[in-house]
Amino acid sequence: MQVDQAKVEVIENLPSPISVKGVRSFLGHAGFYRRFINDFSK
Repeated sequence: MQVDQAKVEVIENLPSPISVKGVRSFLGHAGFYRRFINDFSK
């Protein structure tokens, strides 16, 4: 099982969130990939 590299690049290039709502949104999207990221909880 592999992650689509194009989707990883999109996440890496997202602008930094500037509001609480933006942070929550980013964490929700990034959390989907937590099973593929070593030490995600750190």
